[in-house]
Amino acid sequence: MCSRELDDILRKGKLKPMPSEVKEFTSSIAFDIPIAKHVLDINKAHVIMLTQKGIIRKEEAAKILKGLKELEPSLEKLGDSKYEDVHVLIESELIKSIGEELGGKIHAGKSRNDQVATALRMELRSNILELLSHLIELRKTLIDKAMEHLSTVMAGYTHLQHAQIITLGHHLLAYHDMFERDSQRLKELYARINLSPMGSCALATTTLDIDRKLMAKLLGFDGLVENSIDAVSSRDFALEALADFSIISVHLSRLAEELILWSTLEFSFVKIPDAYVSTSSIMPQKRNPEVAELIRARCSHVIGDLNSALTIMKGLPLTYNLDVQEVTPHMWNGYRTTLKSVRMMKEMIGELKFDVERLYKEASRGFPSATEIAEMLVSEYDIPFRTAYQIVGKLVYELASEGKEQYQITAESIEDLTRKYGKEIEVDRERLRNILDPRVNVKLKSVIGGPSPKEVKRMCEERIKKLSLDKEWLNTRLNSLLEASRRLKEFVKELIGGEMGEGEMSGM
Repeated sequence: MCSRELDDILRKGKLKPMPSEVKEFTSSIAFDIPIAKHVLDINKAHVIMLTQKGIIRKEEAAKILKGLKELEPSLEKLGDSKYEDVHVLIESELIKSIGEELGGKIHAGKSRNDQVATALRMELRSNILELLSHLIELRKTLIDKAMEHLSTVMAGYTHLQHAQIITLGHHLLAYHDMFERDSQRLKELYARINLSPMGSCALATTTLDIDRKLMAKLLGFDGLVENSIDAVSSRDFALEALADFSIISVHLSRLAEELILWSTLEFSFVKIPDAYVSTSSIMPQKRNPEVAELIRARCSHVIGDLNSALTIMKGLPLTYNLDVQEVTPHMWNGYRTTLKSVRMMKEMIGELKFDVERLYKEASRGFPSATEIAEMLVSEYDIPFRTAYQIVGKLVYELASEGKEQYQITAESIEDLTRKYGKEIEVDRERLRNILDPRVNVKLKSVIGGPSPKEVKRMCEERIKKLSLDKEWLNTRLNSLLEASRRLKEFVKELIGGEMGEGEMSGM
């Protein structure tokens, strides 16, 4: 049995021992924890592939695989390890367990460079699927709320000023659609992540007769990152993931910002449940929307992780540089922060209570039907839109100067102003009443994508169908990964038991 320490397998005979402070400075062990199980699986798959290609014998493979299985419990204490990284830990501990004569064969035809790139992709693809599953839940919650408030009238805003009358359902569905695009981006990203770098070795592959495609199938990949230089040196999959996390976080932050505003006394549109607010240490009446505030704040962490990763990668020559190691913690941080924020937002949205009467009351303030009055002049009386715009603008200005509101607009006042612009018209009183009534007003805007309750209901129903398709896509990928894991375990079991014959892997 071998009792060599960490540096022996890499430094012996050529480099002096590394001081402990330098070891600590260069170690990636703290953020290797998420990939430890994948590195172990990569080693198992690699042994199976080497056996299949006749590079190691079946009886050797059985002992190596048994040794690897015995290492599984030790990975739970990876954070306490003094090794440089998880790759050296596994090889070193294996050699300690079964000796260098056998354990030393495991690294033939691979490098830490292709191994870490592969393990990162394996963990990140699982992360993407988990995040997508929670995004789907958030989208479903938003659709449910939108359906609940199909006819809940509210003011739509531009520049945070009253603009036009919409419905709360229409507004909430806009956020759903942002998160739907986020979901599509994750699905597209998954296709680029789920490609295997294994077999690229350090940068130039190997003279050994390895089978990269077999390795990819054993590990559940859909194909290869073909160019060996690109495979080990690129981290654009991490950058793209962080970019997607950042966009999701921006959407979450915008929604959180509105909930914060809407929960103030000045708006009083919504009450955030007790579970998601706190109070003051001195002011007993306070209900501080702290969960929404933290979602808004932590968006900046994710954007910061993206910026850090981009800055790390921007100046690196090909191929591998240890700088890329520093991208990894940003990737994990960005993912965890985004996932937690999505989960918090989903739970909070589901429990929100909106003040429907308050939303209706505020919807009529600030002349939000002015555009529809101008459009009436266009459609009914053939007045050019810009002229109609000026007529209504003048009307609103005069009424606002007198402290009046939208409900005080009369057909006569429109007729008088129109006459000054050289147009003699008789305003349709019924049409005007409908335009000025917020609940009727939204029904008039039935163009595709508009706030009409009927149209919003149609959009919700279409999006429920898309949700179902996304769930189906997600389950297919999850099952594919589970099946790959099952097959790998089965092959390991067969080799350890001496049941696998020559050529049995060729059908994969």
